[in-house]
Order: sequence, then C-alpha cells, then structure tokens
Amino acid sequence: MTSDNPSVLRRGYVLLYCVLGILAIAALAVIGREWAGSDRADLAQWVMAGASVVTLFAAVVAAVFAAGAFNLETAREERYRQDQRRYQAERVAAWFAYIDVQGAYKRRTRGFMVRNASDLPVTNVNLYLFFDGNPVAMQSVTVAPPADEPVHHRLDSLVGDALDRARERFTEIHGDEVLVPSATVDITFTDAAGQRWHRKATGELTEE
Repeated sequence: MTSDNPSVLRRGYVLLYCVLGILAIAALAVIGREWAGSDRADLAQWVMAGASVVTLFAAVVAAVFAAGAFNLETAREERYRQDQRRYQAERVAAWFAYIDVQGAYKRRTRGFMVRNASDLPVTNVNLYLFFDGNPVAMQSVTVAPPADEPVHHRLDSLVGDALDRARERFTEIHGDEVLVPSATVDITFTDAAGQRWHRKATGELTEE
C-alpha cells in the first residue's frame, strides 16, 4: 500500500534504512569473525571498524529524523501564520437584503448588509452587486467598524437604478411567470494588517 503523506513515506524510508543497516552490520560481524579467526588483535580492529560504521549510520539516521522534525515544525508555523492572517477576514461578510425602516411611516428599503464580527475595523470596502449572476454596479464604504449586528447600507440611487434595469431585462427575457432571482454581493476590503481580501457571494475567501 502506498501513501501520499511525505512524513509517512519518510518514516518508511528510515525504517528500511535501519533494517538494511542492521543486516549490513550483522554481515560485517560474520565476515569479521571468519576473517579474524582466533587472532584477537585482528578481531579487535574489526570490532572497532564495525563500531565506527554503526556510529556513522546512527548519525545519518539522526540527521534524517532531525530534518523531518524541522520540516514538520516549519510547516506548522506556516499554517499558524496563514490562520492568523485569515482570522479577521473570515469574520467579514456582506449580502443584499430588504429591511423595514421605521419613521413617520413604516417602509421597506433595500441595501447591503455588512457584517464585521472581528475586533478591528476593515477599510476601503467595495460592495459588488450581481443579479442573475451578472455584475450590476459597485458601491463603496470607507470603513466597516466592528459590530455585534450587521450594518445596513442603503443602495445609492445609481446602484438602485442599475438593479431596476437588470430586473426589467430579466422579466422581458423570461416573462412574469419565472421567479425573479435575488441579488447577490461580492465584497472586497482591507484588513487591519493592510492585506486586501475578496469574499465572493458563495462565501469563498481569497487574498488579492
């Protein structure tokens, strides 16, 4: 059975090398015994040579394990840095919604809902409105501070007009009997560390 995990493969190779080394040392011992015979001086020299080989082999194995441990720790540190870099960005999202506005009389208004559930503000927020999968317009927000609840940003008049035209074209093409799809939103923003991010309406988050 094979494995695509580098650490598993590395351990397998090290184990194989150990087995081969033990077999080689055993073979040297047998050869040395036959070669030295009853001559103790020759036998002692052979034992010393064999010990040197064992020491060298042990050093090689130790180096392989040390290199593997170093690579593993480096990979862990890199994953940790990536997780820390994404921590704030993962807590920022936006979507399109209608809300009820209280005033002299109750009315419904449409706009962007922006949620920043992190502990720090994000800046240079761009909200890209899509309808039926096609881009409609973009609206900007200078800063989105941390908030316990999503913040509603009413559509600018130009963005609202562009959305109305997109809905009208959809109805002209498909007719009134087809359910009109909901608008979707992509958001781009700069986090507190200065990194630019892009979250798609599908939820996918990527660095820019």
